[in-house]
Amino acid sequence: MNAVYNTPEVQRMASEHVNPALYIDVDTLRPKPKNDILLIVATAPCNWNDVLTFACIGDGYDVMCINHVALAFGYKFQYFATGDSHIGLFRSIAKELKRQLGLGLTSHCYHPHSNGFDIRWIRKDKTCRGTSTMFGVEVGLALGYLKIVLAGAPMDSSGHFYDKARPDFENRLDEWVKLAGGPLACFIRSMSGNTRDLFGEPTKEWLNE
Repeated sequence: MNAVYNTPEVQRMASEHVNPALYIDVDTLRPKPKNDILLIVATAPCNWNDVLTFACIGDGYDVMCINHVALAFGYKFQYFATGDSHIGLFRSIAKELKRQLGLGLTSHCYHPHSNGFDIRWIRKDKTCRGTSTMFGVEVGLALGYLKIVLAGAPMDSSGHFYDKARPDFENRLDEWVKLAGGPLACFIRSMSGNTRDLFGEPTKEWLNE
């Protein structure tokens, strides 16, 4: 299969859903040197196993931590993202990460009025699209990543790694199904669960295309 590259047209399609609250050159938001691969670590209990499994095949990639993952992730990461910046905890996390990591980390949120985040995005349709992980994918596409891999995002009833609650995320699969059926799906893979069934699992061959 021929490689399909993330082009300005692809970034335009991604930006149909999210745009910076103020215009900014998204090329300046990527760490240097640029990596083509973005690993997004979400909050399901399988996330750590997914990360370790991916590390066996992935090389030269950036990491985005979603929501509570940023408090527990034991490795270097470049981004913190949340679609729930109206929750005080996540604003506090963004501020603390900036204090600890400074310019080594960029925080992203979906809300133009959430103080403490580096980049505040606006969804053009002003509606919730899926989950914070979906927001992370949209940001990754808008930033121009060629390969986006989901870890800890099975979108099932396994719940979160940080509490005993077991919300059923299968009832929020509709947006993922739409994404998997569209032109942006070729840039996305997943390590586990329903999203792996939708997008497929990453392989060394796909990562190195």
